[in-house]
Amino acid sequence: MISTLSIWNDLAPLFGFLGAAGLVLAVLAAVAAGVAAAFDRADAVGVSTGVWLTGVLLSGCAGYAGGWWVIGVALAAYPVALLLGAVARIVVLNVRQQRDEALLSAGGIS
Repeated sequence: MISTLSIWNDLAPLFGFLGAAGLVLAVLAAVAAGVAAAFDRADAVGVSTGVWLTGVLLSGCAGYAGGWWVIGVALAAYPVALLLGAVARIVVLNVRQQRDEALLSAGGIS
């Protein structure tokens, strides 16, 4: 009879690989969501959120192999990416506004 512990030990490398694949998927989706937020594309943010959630669930497999940091990084990637995307959008809008005001004061725009 095969014990549960031996099955657990046999599947641990597979769970670690699935967790790493989920981490990569979650981070890539978070970056895509951040870029979409910077360009103010709500539809792309929604799709990226769904893909990120799938990656986070998949990264949870690493917990069975003792890799709890994998799911932590996957969970933290999304808010960080959205925050960076929002900051990038604010910076770009301010730079455009300052450029337009400078052109108006110089008489470049009629």
